[in-house]
Amino acid sequence: MLKKPLKLFALTISLLTLPVTAFALPITFKANNGNRSASVDFNVVANQLIVKLANTSVNDVLFRDEILSTVFFDATGSGDFKFTPLSANLADNSWVTNNGLTDPQPNGVGGEWGYISDIPSDKNVPGGAKQGIGSTGLGVFGPQDRFPGGNLDGPSSLNGISYGLTGKYDNPQTMSGNQLIDPFVQNSIEFILGIPNGTNITGISNVHFLYGTSILTENILPGQPVIPIPIEPAAPVPEPATFLILAACVAGFKAAKVKKLI
Repeated sequence: MLKKPLKLFALTISLLTLPVTAFALPITFKANNGNRSASVDFNVVANQLIVKLANTSVNDVLFRDEILSTVFFDATGSGDFKFTPLSANLADNSWVTNNGLTDPQPNGVGGEWGYISDIPSDKNVPGGAKQGIGSTGLGVFGPQDRFPGGNLDGPSSLNGISYGLTGKYDNPQTMSGNQLIDPFVQNSIEFILGIPNGTNITGISNVHFLYGTSILTENILPGQPVIPIPIEPAAPVPEPATFLILAACVAGFKAAKVKKLI
């Protein structure tokens, strides 16, 4: 009588403890789905984490939900993973549409992008990732999270889709609605994050690209590692929902045992 509850309990435990594989740096993650494709490079140079985010689509971007606005990820290793946003500059062969802005060193478009760590689980970000770089609020990023740099468009809070990434071959004049006048970055941005002293980043995992301005209703693409070198799996961290499932299994196990005794 106890075999089925025991099997269910074991299966639940195995599903809740699946490891998340991290990949050694430098590492590139890519994603592609229809008109949307993206890439992000991670590398550590001295005490800095270099993140290069690109909209790699070769298609003409027509709608808001085709604008790459955010990348979420997890860093593994040891130490303090609350990085310091230092700069956000246009990468090579990249430019801003609709306002003729060239990259104003050293802070570039930093005033329009933000970085956050230790993202609360109730924010429901893709994959439950704890790190994020984004150009829009999503209920996650605020003005206090911005990279250094001036406010180039609109309010100081990160909102809307301005300065999100379109593809290198996009024609801004074909976009719909207000996007015809919004400034966007075509191609790629390089972000630099300061790594706290004593922190050792050994890998990156759980990469997700997000398009548009809503976590729940717009497009999310999971990043796939390119030529990955896996390292020791990161230990899983159960969320509140996990504990509810576990409690239900334990309750079922106890109920089956009571029934057998009766």
